[in-house]
Amino acid sequence: TRVRSSAASDVYKRQFSSFLLFSCKGDTIPVESISFEQEEIDLYKSGSMYLRLNILPSNAKNFYLDWSSSDPQVATINKEGKVKAVNYGTAIITCTVRNQGKSTSCEVTVSDGGIVTLHFDELSMIKTYFEGQSFSYTDLHVWASFESGVEREIPQGEYEIIVPDPLKIGDSAIIKYKNYEKVIPLNILEDFAIGLQVTKPPVKTEYFIGEMFDNTGMEVSLVYASGRTEVIEDYSYTKNPLMYDGNSIKITYQDFVLDYPITLKAHYTVSNYSDLQTIVDSAGNNESIMLKGTHSNVKTIRIPKSKNLTIVGQSNDGVKPIINTSSGNPAFIIYDDIDTDSPTSFTLANLNIVAPSNDSTSLITYDNSQNKLNNFTLNIENVYFNYSASAIEITSKEGYLNNINVNIILSTIRNKNAVQTEDSYAVVMKGLSNGKLDIKNSEISSIADSIFIENCQNYDISIDATNISSSNTVLYLKNLIESSISLLNNSYFKGNVAINMDSSSANEITIENCYLSGIQQKEDIAENEMGIVYLIGSSENNISIKSTEIKNEYMNNLQYQNAILHLVEIKDGDVLSSNN
Repeated sequence: TRVRSSAASDVYKRQFSSFLLFSCKGDTIPVESISFEQEEIDLYKSGSMYLRLNILPSNAKNFYLDWSSSDPQVATINKEGKVKAVNYGTAIITCTVRNQGKSTSCEVTVSDGGIVTLHFDELSMIKTYFEGQSFSYTDLHVWASFESGVEREIPQGEYEIIVPDPLKIGDSAIIKYKNYEKVIPLNILEDFAIGLQVTKPPVKTEYFIGEMFDNTGMEVSLVYASGRTEVIEDYSYTKNPLMYDGNSIKITYQDFVLDYPITLKAHYTVSNYSDLQTIVDSAGNNESIMLKGTHSNVKTIRIPKSKNLTIVGQSNDGVKPIINTSSGNPAFIIYDDIDTDSPTSFTLANLNIVAPSNDSTSLITYDNSQNKLNNFTLNIENVYFNYSASAIEITSKEGYLNNINVNIILSTIRNKNAVQTEDSYAVVMKGLSNGKLDIKNSEISSIADSIFIENCQNYDISIDATNISSSNTVLYLKNLIESSISLLNNSYFKGNVAINMDSSSANEITIENCYLSGIQQKEDIAENEMGIVYLIGSSENNISIKSTEIKNEYMNNLQYQNAILHLVEIKDGDVLSSNN
């Protein structure tokens, strides 16, 4: 039989002194047998009880009893037969009749009794998971309440957790301890993507300015809220030549963007401007030059067309290097060093270029003495121009220069003169064929015509997400033939005339998703006609204006009573009915 006793129990107490320490004179009646009334007993920790003995014959006398415990760390016994529970476990209590070879044993188990309930620490444990994750045991603390009234934490190795792996919506966990079970409700959420991660780096991570990023060896993965990753193949990445902002490349997939770090360096670094021409002359093909600092009253740097050079400014605390030109000296002149029709280029990035007031020279121009600049691309990125005559000018001395492309990106071009001067334009292109002027994400302002294109054919003009303002004409196109003009994507044009086509024919003009504003400069209607598109002596042009906001503005905030804003105005001649 098994008997359980509480901590204060003495219901089994019995006075054993009459035979336990009996030492009277007289005859000895030996003990024939001895046994505990309970062979197994359960005690709560710190509990105690007296053990009962059956001794035969009942009149046995003149004997001694010795008590012992197999594990005093679990249970102790005193000479009166009182057992006390010290710690959890099992001990054997033995009672021996001294010198008579008779003994008996009782097994004592110390515990807290049966489990009343299990509970867990809800504040520390993780109960919310994403589908596909595994249950976390790290912060799980399970407590048991016992019949003894004791409540204690159960070590993880002593209980079992039954939980699906991986988790899915609707799952829960079950804690099983001895014969008791407890359900842990879980909140399983649908998993979703949260970003990108490069899970395998590319082979090449160090580049020279102007090189293209190579993704060979790179593995890109979609990262989910659960922490799992999924390798993707159809991501995109920076495919432009690496420039001033080349500390990282952008990796995109769906709506996610990741800036992945790379190392970008130049072939040469220049702090003293007087050394720049020497380095340009000695540099090899496709090499790059990093320019530092502020430079004043500088002389012109001549750029050979054949070398495909890149000059990039190195910012200092966010400030780009400044080049202050001297009177009559362009900042850069591109020249024909060799006679070649192979594609060549020159790239300028991350610089401030400033001309003296009322200067008559362009900041970047072409030496057309040989007039052989064909298949050439000029790249301008993140450059600030403060010009007097013009910022950029490429002009053919005679005939056409073929395949001349000018790309202006993230740049600002401003006219520093207070009054309009003759032939003062932000950008000038003359005598070009089969090329393109592409302006994106930039800003141009001028007190004269902003962009002047003359005597060009099959020459395309694209202005995208760019603000251009002028006191006169925004885009002046003279003798432009069989070309396309596209004003797109929230570009803003403010001037007396947005597009002035003079003696131009067979061109496609598209204005879409833009803002066009005509400036009324005088109150007299006869002297104050504003227009979006002017056709002067021009024919067979197709004009399309879509999804574009058109409005009047007033010079100096004077709201004149009379204003005429022409959407399209055709002047000079009867043949102009051929325009659409």
